[in-house]
Amino acid sequence: MPTPPIVQKFDNDSTPVITIALSGDRSIRELTEFADKTVRVQLERVGGVGEVRVVGHVL
Repeated sequence: MPTPPIVQKFDNDSTPVITIALSGDRSIRELTEFADKTVRVQLERVGGVGEVRVVGHVL
């Protein structure tokens, strides 16, 4: 017998649509500051963007 399908509710607003990685010849502090004060601000100005988060860690 075939397995019955599983139907689940999915909320598109609960998952990121885009992930951006930032790297460069700067300190982690400088890159984080650039991401927070420049990249985040620019992305928040794009129409339809609900939220922008800056997260990260040292690899």
